Amino acid sequence: MPGILIVDDSLTVRMDLQEAFESAGFTTTLCETVSAAREAMARSAFSLIVLDVLLPDGDGVDLLREIKTAPATATIPVMLLTTEAEVHDRMRGLQTGADDYVGKPYETAYVIGRARQLVGRAEHELTNSTATLLVIDDSATFRESLASVLKAAGYTVVTAETGEEGLRTAVALRPQAIIVDGTLPGGIDGATVIRRLKQDVALRHTPCLLLTASEEREDELRALEAGADGYLRKEADANVLLARITAALRSASTPSMAVSHSSSLLGPKRILAVDDSLTYLNEVSDELRAEGYDVILARSGQEAIELLEIQPVDCILLDVLMPGLSGHDTCRRIKGTSAWKEIPLLMLTSLDERQAMVEGINAGADDYIPKSGDFEVLRARLRSQLRRKQYEDENRRVRQELLNKEIEATQARAAQEIAEARAALTMELVRKNKELEAFSYSVSHDLRAPLRSINGLASYFLNNTPGS
Repeated sequence: MPGILIVDDSLTVRMDLQEAFESAGFTTTLCETVSAAREAMARSAFSLIVLDVLLPDGDGVDLLREIKTAPATATIPVMLLTTEAEVHDRMRGLQTGADDYVGKPYETAYVIGRARQLVGRAEHELTNSTATLLVIDDSATFRESLASVLKAAGYTVVTAETGEEGLRTAVALRPQAIIVDGTLPGGIDGATVIRRLKQDVALRHTPCLLLTASEEREDELRALEAGADGYLRKEADANVLLARITAALRSASTPSMAVSHSSSLLGPKRILAVDDSLTYLNEVSDELRAEGYDVILARSGQEAIELLEIQPVDCILLDVLMPGLSGHDTCRRIKGTSAWKEIPLLMLTSLDERQAMVEGINAGADDYIPKSGDFEVLRARLRSQLRRKQYEDENRRVRQELLNKEIEATQARAAQEIAEARAALTMELVRKNKELEAFSYSVSHDLRAPLRSINGLASYFLNNTPGS
């Protein structure tokens, strides 16, 4: 089980993160000070370090610098988790080598999701050459029983208890196949899990088998309509289950490298909110963090530009009226930079709706939202933009793949034409050489006959001349 080192002087934070990480399948080591963290790293190896910046006996960023410069710990991912919410503090941590930066108050689901992405997938890709299977079932007995069967068959098995946990695990680990129970606790059943996986560009190629104890024919139809690649009853023989998994893995379509490593719509998202009103920023932050987003707060357009240079984000909320660099100018700067122009950008303003919308769209914004105390529209528009971004990324990848194939085909045709022309030239050269050899032989033969006659006549006169 991956080990997590949690370094924070707040007992509440340490206990909260310990419970969350251990529930997600990690082991944890808790430290309150820099010195305790150094001792823990000397004793044990960790897959991730969650580090606060403000510690009683030192600076967390200084400890981060030690971690990233020491050969034994340089490759360990470090997530800074701190109340230091100012952009320059975030930049200081990221420039020192932090792999991620999450501000307090944090959303636990986001922290766990990012932790899975930082360590889970990398460890599985590096240490496992066998196929990884994800089993989602609320019965601990059945999970362990099925996991034992699958491990005995040579598979790597990861388990989850609920649909929500299963989706997060699928996003982080990208298993080769998923086996999900039809009935799960909470608001997400097995069919819903499969439907959400199949709607996600990064996960839709993953084979999904739905397990159930039901004998109803309608349940099978619902599972297949949701996108399940197979339907099995829990009472099925283990050999039958293994055969179905093997068949599903064999027949699964292989996504392109770009798609298989693309960002999942179900994964944790980071939102950059830019507004000179701290009150409104805090309201937006509270609303979006409750939805599971990590929110970065910037008080000016210049701060937003500086932050984008060191940390990627999934969407930008940008106020129109700000001192210094205005919202429209900031928007033009962002959309005019190739590395940022594809990031969805939503303009926020309390100005006249029609005029503000026209100016915002002309500046390059993807959407316009009037400021209000009702954040439901903001959340809906945000989800819509994230979906649009993923679909556009997929279409862009498909177009690029088609273009690459067309270029390869054109190059192949050109190479073939060159080879054929070269072969024709070679054959013509051989023919010309043969003609030249024949001509040379003919000329030399015609010249030898007269020479023989002259030589013979000369020899006759020499031999018959008196005194010769």
